[in-house]
Amino acid sequence: MKDTQQHWGTWTADKPVELTHLPTGFKITPVLYSARANHASAIPPGELVRFGPRTVNDRSIRFDTTHEDTKLRWQYTQSDASSLAMHWHCSANGEWGLRYWVNLCVSAPPNIRFGFDRENARLTSD
Repeated sequence: MKDTQQHWGTWTADKPVELTHLPTGFKITPVLYSARANHASAIPPGELVRFGPRTVNDRSIRFDTTHEDTKLRWQYTQSDASSLAMHWHCSANGEWGLRYWVNLCVSAPPNIRFGFDRENARLTSD
């Protein structure tokens, strides 16, 4: 039987684009860094994040954000309960590309183990 339960969502008021895997508490937090400004942002709520189309069940979430004059368009897509795809596209560069970083920070409760498969560019958990 196919698992149709919703497993991923954005539920944190102070980090509205942070993803949480509801059954485990595993989190993925996008953090943007500008070397020009020497400033990092976990994309807080406010005027610098604008949500676009979003399905009621969070299977697809789109938003645009700006950090230090760099504009990014994001999309999270969950095709099934066990997978999640994240895509972003830079629509305006505020500074030279090597000086602007998009970081995906992962965290989990102590009982959750995870790893990164470099060959397939996939984050996995046990």
